[in-house]
Amino acid sequence: MEIRTATEEHLKEYVHIGSRAFAEEPWNQEWDETLLTKRYRDLLRDPQGVNYEALDGNTVIGALFGSCIQCENGILYLVHDVFVDPLYQGRGKGSELFRLAERDLYARGVATIQLDTKRSEKTVSFYEKNGFRESRSIALMMKDIEFDVIVGQIREQLTGQYAQDMAFLDEAKAKYADLEYGTEIGYEVERIRCEAYPEEQAKAEEEETRRKAEASQVLADAGDDIERGNYEAAAARCLEAIAKYEPLFYRNGFLEYFSFHSMFEAMKYAFAEEDEAEFEQAYIPFDRLFACAGDAYSQMGRYEEAAEMFDRSLAWNPVSCEVIFAYAAALCKLQDWDGVCMMAKLALRFADRRQDIGEAYGVLAYGYRMMRDWQAAVACCMLSRAYQGAQAAETELELIRTESGKDFAQWNEADMLGAAVRRQIPLGPNEAVLEAMSEMADILKEEGNTEETQQYAAMLYELTGDGE
Repeated sequence: MEIRTATEEHLKEYVHIGSRAFAEEPWNQEWDETLLTKRYRDLLRDPQGVNYEALDGNTVIGALFGSCIQCENGILYLVHDVFVDPLYQGRGKGSELFRLAERDLYARGVATIQLDTKRSEKTVSFYEKNGFRESRSIALMMKDIEFDVIVGQIREQLTGQYAQDMAFLDEAKAKYADLEYGTEIGYEVERIRCEAYPEEQAKAEEEETRRKAEASQVLADAGDDIERGNYEAAAARCLEAIAKYEPLFYRNGFLEYFSFHSMFEAMKYAFAEEDEAEFEQAYIPFDRLFACAGDAYSQMGRYEEAAEMFDRSLAWNPVSCEVIFAYAAALCKLQDWDGVCMMAKLALRFADRRQDIGEAYGVLAYGYRMMRDWQAAVACCMLSRAYQGAQAAETELELIRTESGKDFAQWNEADMLGAAVRRQIPLGPNEAVLEAMSEMADILKEEGNTEETQQYAAMLYELTGDGE
């Protein structure tokens, strides 16, 4: 494969290949070819643009579009688009495209390459393989201005005449209902209504109180159904209430963000950690309704449906350890061990009781044992014992010994903590853990492993505040 400077001569090829490449997972984008043609023509005509085409013989198989920007510390190459024909993917062509382009960019004085990409296991692992690292100093900020402009226009057109404004606001909701932000605009219209006319706020609060009481009664009745073994009735009650009330709320953003089928470690749940109060805004307890339905399905042995209910419960409230552990139990029945470990890691981010922390490490140990990752399983048993006591941990350790046939008595704590860190297992600040982490950092420093040494040092600082 070779690369050359991209030109408008092959614009049609770039559009054809790019549209097919971005229609694949994980992007799933359906580009209009007219718009994509304009995009690539503009990039090719950019005075700061440095664009490459990848060739297999005389056939264009991919492209890299970017531009050079002078920054304080040197020239930055900002990647706009990079793609390889799906027919050539999986053969190292994308990596080779970057490798060849980097040589040319270096000759041009470029010091750094920067790009943003859709967060997925496929994309992140590809770029990490090619030497890219997530920046800890740069935050990617975005704003969709269409929403703000429309809401501003709605506010400006209020007349102060009650009947006229009520009719106008109803028309505005209907007008924008089919837009991408239609549901959110509807939510803002109701806020504008209440701000402009306080009596409407009083009506809304009264309606909220009624709905909340009704939902609470549904939960109570569903709980009684479960106690009596009427699991089907309990699930039906909860789902009926959800279907009735959930459309009233704009939560699409949260539901998408907390999709537990996406890459857990990439999400980090920073939003929830920074402001857990955001998840208490809904006056209808959807998290509990979904969880109750999940419990009912679990009792019926319908674990796929139970897992879906627990997933949706956590979309409303991702900090409930009770639901997290119930979700993990359903995933155990489905033998989804990656999902089990993912749930345990989620619990470790939010658990504040020693018992919950210990149980989360125990669930992790079980998940890793089922995946035959013995070292990680033993590490989690060690961590579980530090919080939950010896009995449960020793039972799991004995199972690991029996199933693995390994003698891990010689594995020291540094080995165990190394296994935990490599698997991005959250570590609790107990003395045994901190001591082992410090020991591991010293060993890595002596070995000259700067990157992992810094990782351990950063984790120790986060847990203890000690910057040494």
